Amino acid sequence: SAAYEVVSLVWMELAMFGVAAVVYLAFMGIPLMGPKKKSISGSEQRPQKSAAQETYRQWQQVKKGNDELPGGLYAVVTCMRKLGKSSSQIELELRTASGGEASE
Repeated sequence: SAAYEVVSLVWMELAMFGVAAVVYLAFMGIPLMGPKKKSISGSEQRPQKSAAQETYRQWQQVKKGNDELPGGLYAVVTCMRKLGKSSSQIELELRTASGGEASE
């Protein structure tokens, strides 16, 4: 029969597909029964936002030369992202702080 001919020609591909499916299910689990992702509620976002605002306030003091930033530039960029600043705004902020020219 024609179906038997097709299966006999592609049996190795079908076997590899079956093994890949088993490995996927072993590591990832069945998608319908997997754990649901938790959404971050507004109350959980507030402490992160206030910490970001505090880091940004420290950054403003560092730019004036009054303070030292404990987290470094990584903490500054991360807090600016959490505060919703765009990449170009962050770049401009860092360029002006380093004394470089602010080109847009």
